[in-house]
Amino acid sequence: MYVFMAGVADVDVFKGDQLIASGKTLMESTMSVTATAEEIRAGKGAKLYGRYFHTSGLALTLTDTMFNMDFIAGNVGAIKSIGADTLHDEEVVASANDSLTVDLIPVDFLGQGKIGWYALAGTNEFTKVTFTGDTSVAPAVGVVAGQTYCVKYNIFDDAAKEVVINANILPAEVVVVLKGDLFAGEQVDEGASKVGYVETLVPRFQPNGAFDITMSMTGAANTPFSGVALASTDGSAGCSNQGYYAKIKEVNLNAHWYDGLIGLAVQNAEIDLTTAHASEDIVVIGVYSNASNRVIDPAKLTYTLDGTAFTLSGNTVSKGTASNGAEDNITIAIATPPAQLTGMKAFGHVTFTT
Repeated sequence: MYVFMAGVADVDVFKGDQLIASGKTLMESTMSVTATAEEIRAGKGAKLYGRYFHTSGLALTLTDTMFNMDFIAGNVGAIKSIGADTLHDEEVVASANDSLTVDLIPVDFLGQGKIGWYALAGTNEFTKVTFTGDTSVAPAVGVVAGQTYCVKYNIFDDAAKEVVINANILPAEVVVVLKGDLFAGEQVDEGASKVGYVETLVPRFQPNGAFDITMSMTGAANTPFSGVALASTDGSAGCSNQGYYAKIKEVNLNAHWYDGLIGLAVQNAEIDLTTAHASEDIVVIGVYSNASNRVIDPAKLTYTLDGTAFTLSGNTVSKGTASNGAEDNITIAIATPPAQLTGMKAFGHVTFTT
């Protein structure tokens, strides 16, 4: 089936067991895989005998159309906190000469004390004032009762979100999962054009620690989140221990586990049971075209014995009432096969010796 991927991906970012960021409003989600090829040339004419690849890399560039504090925190390795000082703007009508009373309680501004600034409405010339104690009142020489003033002062907002960008930036390693939609490139019986998704799992991702947020008078400021994958050696890459950057998975919602299956094989077709080893699980391998082989879930298969001396429970064959020297054949087939795979079977042989 022909499929194509379109649109931007959704992204989830994890740190340990915590989901620390999620973006579903991206305007860009780009993955770049790179490798340097060194040409091996020799002889007359510098003939090309081969190429040696090194300095591989995988980079992600994500841009959220919406303002995303979690992306900012992830970029610089910071932890988002709740509650922060913020500069507050307020319009105040003076109730008395030479005094201003604001609505909220001012707090310290960068170690300068509980200060604020005021300007007559319609002007842009601000004068500093100092608030008295823990009150919202500030002496302000020249203020006239009844006139409107624009006042700025620092307050504490217990719902504000804050990210501190340390001078020594050290982005933390995170796990990134991208999901992009798959659409049918041909007519499908189900009638839906969206048929699945492509998931990219990057188990070790380190943001670049640098980003630009551009604010313009004609557009919205986007939030970037970019970085590179680090090599992971969690054992899933096999015995070569070469490590990997990411896993890309195509999930077709209309696909079946037997698509591309060309054969079944029993891992240990000759099963020898003894008094001490009276049962054994039958492991069946699926052989696929243009894909690696894999173990098939026993629940998707049927197991049949020719005789009755041995017993079967799911994929487990047991001695049953078999006597010394007994043997039997086992036939394995797909439980609910499509028409083209009805005749596909695998075979095993079981014996018992005391």
